[in-house]
Amino acid sequence: MPDWNEAIRKLVAGLNLPPVREAEIVEELAQHAEDRYRELRAGGAAEAEARRVALEEVSGHELLARELRAVERDATEATVLGAGSRGRLLADVVQDLRYGLRALRKNPGFTAVAVLALALGIGANTATFSVVNGVLLRPLAYPDAGRLLRIYETTAEFGQSSVAYPNYLDWRREGRSFADMAAFRGDDFNFTGSGEPEQVPGEYVSASLLPVLGIAPVMGRNFLPEEDRQARRARSC
Repeated sequence: MPDWNEAIRKLVAGLNLPPVREAEIVEELAQHAEDRYRELRAGGAAEAEARRVALEEVSGHELLARELRAVERDATEATVLGAGSRGRLLADVVQDLRYGLRALRKNPGFTAVAVLALALGIGANTATFSVVNGVLLRPLAYPDAGRLLRIYETTAEFGQSSVAYPNYLDWRREGRSFADMAAFRGDDFNFTGSGEPEQVPGEYVSASLLPVLGIAPVMGRNFLPEEDRQARRARSC
């Protein structure tokens, strides 16, 4: 492949750019020439002809040269947001994106690591937002969800601990701050019948849980008050 850097460096010498910026511009124009050269070669042009046309297009790109000169002049000035600066800001963004994409294309190993890091970061942030949205931001799927509270006991060792069932009974009987109160506790249960037994997650709940939540069973009935006693087993569909 032709080496474009030396020829293009001569083309931009009149811009009097800082060495670092000049190297970036030379690399950008060289990539433009290389892309055009490959396009011409793929179209059947001879190597010498493709090189000549690519260099002519780069050297005749006066608009790009003026824009690059303007960018270098504006780099030393404070940017003021407004109608006149919006176009220059967009041009800067496009130019930076093009340069970044070309740099990534030339370093496939670094590109793979960068893409992997971005994927992991985006995935982690998406998962975190989904949890926060479901737990904190989105309202609970119950009527008057803003009136629901979850109450814990606290000890010197634990900021939150489960409530003893006798305490729950006392709170529900003597409390005057709540319209009603219910209790629940998760556990694993052995589901038996036809076939192999299976362990499934479930809940111990008081008879008042569904009324407190403002919902009714889809099928069957709720627990009866007389079924809401310690060591009492009841089933509700």
